[in-house]
Amino acid sequence: MGRPEVVTGGHLVPADLQCAHKKEPLSVEIERVRFNWRTVGRRPGGRQTAYQVLVGHGHWEPPGRPELVWDSGRVESEDASDIAYSGAPLATAHGYWWKVRVWDEARQPSPYSAPATFETALGGDDWEAVLIGLGPHDEPYEPPSGDGPVDPVILAMKPAPYLRRAFVLDNDVRSARLYATALGIYQLCVNGHGVGDSVLAPGWTDYAKRMLYQAYDVTGLLTRGENVVAAVVADGWACSFYGEDPSAQAVTIPATPNCSCSWR
Repeated sequence: MGRPEVVTGGHLVPADLQCAHKKEPLSVEIERVRFNWRTVGRRPGGRQTAYQVLVGHGHWEPPGRPELVWDSGRVESEDASDIAYSGAPLATAHGYWWKVRVWDEARQPSPYSAPATFETALGGDDWEAVLIGLGPHDEPYEPPSGDGPVDPVILAMKPAPYLRRAFVLDNDVRSARLYATALGIYQLCVNGHGVGDSVLAPGWTDYAKRMLYQAYDVTGLLTRGENVVAAVVADGWACSFYGEDPSAQAVTIPATPNCSCSWR
């Protein structure tokens, strides 16, 4: 994580660094790596007239003269939004640090910002997991009880299955990413702790053509020894019905929800 930028003297200083309009994003498509920042300073009327962006391998800037994958050089521009990466080809599922400095209207350079980071998205061969679920099943269950007429929507909905897997890590964890998706909607837990703050993930798409996935930093949730990952997977849009009409079935392949998780 980058340190808070400190404004000193009359310099304009780059702050609030973002990649793909997010701070420290974990899964940016390589062709969509773009940089944003804003300039702050105490001098009235100060403005950016040029910038320079540096990008290097890893999650932190090493000491000395690090090897760079891109040095934009000085670019005469007031732009500080959607600056496209134009360096060497980026690797998939890889971490990078970046920083920026700017020149003001008096052609005076600022200090470099504190480094920020981003990670690139998975490539086609990086996803190592398969979809899993309970498969076709017809277990009896009791819908919620109560007074009044029975709601046909409630009758048509089935309980969401719980999936669980235990595994053992022989060493301490330095870095761990969990990539997850589902034909349905899911909620994840690792060692009893909720993962992410998404609701109704992975979101609606044309599931016959495309499935979205989410990336999570779970480094702090794993420990040496036994660990448990669990998921609650509900029908969602993929294999349930639309609106309040149980006969309006979703036109997708699975009859029951499935979930997939990949680790790095």
